[in-house]
Amino acid sequence: MRYGLKWPDYAKQWDAMTIKPGRVAEFNAIAHHLVALKDHYTPIEAATGVPWYMIALLHMREASNDFSRALAQGDPWNRRSTHIPISGPFASFYESAVWALKHDGLNNVHDWRLEKQLYYHEIYNGTGYNDYHNGMPSPYIWGGSSDQPQDPFGLPAAAGFDCSGFVWWVMKRSYTVPGKTWDGTAKIPWRTTYDMAAHLPVAKRIPYRSLKPGDILFWSSSAPHGVLTNSSAVDHTGIYLGKGWTINSHGSGAGVTINYMGAGAGWYHDNFVFGWRIMPRGV
Repeated sequence: MRYGLKWPDYAKQWDAMTIKPGRVAEFNAIAHHLVALKDHYTPIEAATGVPWYMIALLHMREASNDFSRALAQGDPWNRRSTHIPISGPFASFYESAVWALKHDGLNNVHDWRLEKQLYYHEIYNGTGYNDYHNGMPSPYIWGGSSDQPQDPFGLPAAAGFDCSGFVWWVMKRSYTVPGKTWDGTAKIPWRTTYDMAAHLPVAKRIPYRSLKPGDILFWSSSAPHGVLTNSSAVDHTGIYLGKGWTINSHGSGAGVTINYMGAGAGWYHDNFVFGWRIMPRGV
């Protein structure tokens, strides 16, 4: 994916993007939170040339601005990382952050215009959505978790979800069936596909043959290896409905869809890697 070919897309998407009135307060709170942390990031900007606010946003996405966690992949910086890019241990967050930005070559960027910031935000977390989903706008930049219909970039969408936003929204809600009540608030503390997969030990990963309705599903477009798939290669998530069917969101004009993932289903079957069970029986 080359910047020279992509920047017009970013410009059009930014011009078309709006913040829904109901989420303005949320965005303002995030902005105030990041500005309050500015002094932590300006020394890294001085060492790399990367704007402090971009570093802050990357760190929020990777580690919720936890300074005990590395900018590169969210692992503790004071020991060897278990997720790619493999790095550490480091003597400080500052040292680990400078390493991460230089590792991705961001210190060599001299013009940080808006379109270039959006480009490197997507590059930083991977270009799977662009490469394997027909140029889909990346949820790493434009992702949502809203149940209201929207018109992103001038195109009608069935819902305002990226894949993990849909799973997160559905599974964290409260449900009551005869004799049982489910509330997933404490069950899924992680918002992104990567974070959910990264916090799931191999021993708790469920193969296709053992899936049950309600299980959370994960796919990898680039390196599927079943339950042994590296979590950093996971790039899509959904919910299992049973009998070989999944419900998932694409974050694009397709919105939320129901898809068959049994034998012969193509991508949904071939690139499925593992499931995650958080719901008890009977819910």
